[in-house]
Amino acid sequence: MVIAGAGGHAREIIDVLKDKQPDAGVYLFEDTDGTANDLYGYHIIRSIDALKPIFKNDPAFVLGTGTPILRHKLKDLLQAAGGVLTTVIAQSSLISAVNVQIGNGCNIMAFAFISNAVTMGEGCLINARANLHHDVQIGDYSEISPGATLLGYASVGSFTVIGSGAIILPKVKIGNNCVIGAGAVVTHDIADNAVAVGVPAKVIKMIPVH
Repeated sequence: MVIAGAGGHAREIIDVLKDKQPDAGVYLFEDTDGTANDLYGYHIIRSIDALKPIFKNDPAFVLGTGTPILRHKLKDLLQAAGGVLTTVIAQSSLISAVNVQIGNGCNIMAFAFISNAVTMGEGCLINARANLHHDVQIGDYSEISPGATLLGYASVGSFTVIGSGAIILPKVKIGNNCVIGAGAVVTHDIADNAVAVGVPAKVIKMIPVH
């Protein structure tokens, strides 16, 4: 199994993978100019050419970074090299058996709670102890940070980050490419490309669209 990334989130992904399959072979991929060849004994691959023979034996890879845009970039890069995007789910997470739809390539981390009728798109990161209550919807490549709570019928667009400990109240809609600050309480809809912080959350700036 290849983990796309070699930082802090990649280390947490290693824990999830090893908890489920202690004997599984794990490689890390990071296409930067770093000098380290391994991380805690796990080999770091730094070129696409070196990945290709590994993918011939086992094409599965998981996303091991928390930044939405970078997660999407790595997905495209590794798929072009022959990799197959794969979901990873921590054994300690609690996921309803009723009408939950988990997109390909999601990370669901330790002690996350996902209630019934939750839908999430491709490449989402549902971090440790995040809570997604009934009928929540999340778009592609969004990050729900540790301890964040989305209450019933709340929705989050694509490429959005919900900060640690934030609370999204019922039926509130968060747009695409937004950042919700840590500890914020969001009581009203937030438009695309907005940064919102505070209790109650207020938009403090807009993110330029390139």
